[in-house]
Amino acid sequence: MVALVVGLAITVGSLYFALIDWRVRSIVKDPDFVAEVARRARPALVFDSEGRVLADTGALAFLKDTPRVESAGNQTKVTIDPRNALPAEPILQALDQGNVSVTVKRGSGISWEIVIAARSILLTTEDVPSNLAPPRFRIEIVPP
Repeated sequence: MVALVVGLAITVGSLYFALIDWRVRSIVKDPDFVAEVARRARPALVFDSEGRVLADTGALAFLKDTPRVESAGNQTKVTIDPRNALPAEPILQALDQGNVSVTVKRGSGISWEIVIAARSILLTTEDVPSNLAPPRFRIEIVPP
């Protein structure tokens, strides 16, 4: 009798944990759930130098507007205006540029200025193609 009760308890426990495992796996495969976790854990924004948002995984909610991009020579300045003060500097990647130096500093008020400078300048004797897509950037916000 004791063996039957113990066996039944083990069977019910195994089924219970199998059900929980199945439910967690089905939730994790849900794209809406994954998008919500991405927005809360690592909000990011992919945008181009013309101010178009290419992908937003939650970072735009932390910003007043799309980041402003200004180019001058070999340097590009990206200005970020957050809605509230950020606890840490934003992380920016230049997606279409190779070997670059990224410098982040405080701007006016709570804004951030990010300067992207090429480490090496490519010299060419040919004309630069005019049909190049605008440079793209990815910014990641460390949520408060």
